[in-house]
Amino acid sequence: MRKIVATLSETNDVLTRCLGLVMSFVFTSMLLAQLYTFDRFPKELASALNLQVEVASVLGGVIVLTELLALPFLLNIPLSKLMRIVSAACGFIVLGFWTYVVISTLDTSDLMQNTAIAGDTALIPSGGWLLFFLAGLATIAAWYTLRMTRPK
Repeated sequence: MRKIVATLSETNDVLTRCLGLVMSFVFTSMLLAQLYTFDRFPKELASALNLQVEVASVLGGVIVLTELLALPFLLNIPLSKLMRIVSAACGFIVLGFWTYVVISTLDTSDLMQNTAIAGDTALIPSGGWLLFFLAGLATIAAWYTLRMTRPK
């Protein structure tokens, strides 16, 4: 165990660890907000993506589970290589999904349509600002992934 901790502390600087914590905070906030109003989350997701509520229910459960699976990599928990790859991929899948949701709601006439990123807990309308926010999160995720997976 000491060897693992010593290896992790040698290869990663403070900035990289802080970026991972920022990403895990954002994903945990989204996850908790979606779970807090999970009974209304599929309806919001269905209205944002023009889906049936049944399909949005399954999609909502999958996206919540994917956000949860992204956390071990972001929190730098010692895992097997396969689980680290799966966890890192889950983070990018979540960011890609929410980027798709924002892009699909940009062309709607309703400027205050909820994107369902925070479920029904908070109204987060679509817009260019949210697209730039998600691009910033994707940049942080790419930085963190590259720094954490570099050869030692």
